[in-house]
This record gives sequence, C-alpha cells and structure tokens, in this order.
Amino acid sequence: MGETNNSLLIAKQCRKNNIPTIAITSIGENDLTKICDETLYISTKESLYKNIGDYSIHLSVSYVLDVLYSLIFQNDFEHFYETKMNLAMSLEKDRRSSNSIIDNKK
Repeated sequence: MGETNNSLLIAKQCRKNNIPTIAITSIGENDLTKICDETLYISTKESLYKNIGDYSIHLSVSYVLDVLYSLIFQNDFEHFYETKMNLAMSLEKDRRSSNSIIDNKK
C-alpha cells in the first residue's frame, strides 16, 4: 500500500478506534510503523526505475496477506466458514449473468 496520506489517515483512524493494525512495509522505520501496532517487513531488490512493473513487491504482499488470512481463518474455522458461506449465498442469490457457464438458478 505504501506510506500515502490515505494509508496514514486510515491507520490513525484505526488507532483512534482501538482497532489493531499491522503495517506491511519495507525495511526501516517510517510514519506508518510508528502508528501501527505491529510491523511485518518485506524486502524487494526490484529497482523501480529500471523495471516496467513492481511484480515482486505485489507477489510478496499477496503472499503475506494470504498467510495472515489463513491463520486467522483457522482459529475458528467452523464459524468463519459458515459466515463466509452465508454471505456468499446472500450476495449470489440476486446475481444474474448472460454467461451460460454460470448457473443462475436459485
């Protein structure tokens, strides 16, 4: 996400509302690490000015988020699975598509 004005504003609002936060950032102290409760450091050797894209940083962040999600989900698997399925069913019930691959039946 980076240390943007928006990410700092969100982190400050979370702190104000006693919502625990985790900064995922590059190595080194910055304003975001000072605001958040925990920090996970990721590193990339990617040179942003020599490359067309910043693929490795996106892959690193995606992996960290997947692992965190999995760890949280497994703490109370039955509850989270039931909640996820109920939410998915309520969102899907009114879904329509002209794609014949998608089954629109309730």
